[in-house]
Amino acid sequence: MTSKRRNGERNKHGRGHVRLIRCSNCGNFCPKDKAIKQFLVKNVVEQVAVCDVQEASAYDSKAICEDAVLRLQRDPLSYDSCEVSHRLSQL
Repeated sequence: MTSKRRNGERNKHGRGHVRLIRCSNCGNFCPKDKAIKQFLVKNVVEQVAVCDVQEASAYDSKAICEDAVLRLQRDPLSYDSCEVSHRLSQL
């Protein structure tokens, strides 16, 4: 039987076993090399309050309004269902 992908949808290459991680979305266990990794950047301060913070501060505004970086690791099964539900909610 032919295989669909050469790597078998994994990034293991030479390692016999990789540790399991918990999905950020649903909490299922998934091998670390098979998980879908994403970086999500969010502002710590809301956009409405940024002007008020800049006017009230004596320091540079970039130092105060930094971004929070979140690393998401998702199970491929829950990632697909999440994307489908996100697309349906936009319609």
